[in-house]
Amino acid sequence: MAWRHQNHPMDQLNAHIDRAWDRMAAGDLGAALRSAERAAALAPDSPEVHNLLGYVLAAHGRFEEAIEHYKQAIELDESYVEAMLNAAEIMLHPFTTGMLPSR
Repeated sequence: MAWRHQNHPMDQLNAHIDRAWDRMAAGDLGAALRSAERAAALAPDSPEVHNLLGYVLAAHGRFEEAIEHYKQAIELDESYVEAMLNAAEIMLHPFTTGMLPSR
C-alpha cells in the first residue's frame, strides 16, 4: 500500500483541477472558478490549468478572458488540441458568445 502525503503540491493541484471539473458538471460555476483559480496559483505554467480556466470562464460568459487562457495553453503546449478546439468553439459561434469579429 502506497502512502501519499496529502499536502504535496501535485496532490493539491490535481485536487483543485478535479474539483473544478466536478463543480462544472454539477453546474456550480462559482466553485468551479475558485478551484480553477487555486490550481492556477499552484501551476501558473500548466497548459491544462489554462484550458480549465478558459472553459470555466467561457461558462461564465467571459469569452475574451477564456480565449486568452486558451491561447496561453496553446503557447505552453503547441500540440494541445483540446485548448484549440475549445477556442475554436467560441470563435465559431460568435452570435451566441458575443465574440463578433472586429471590423
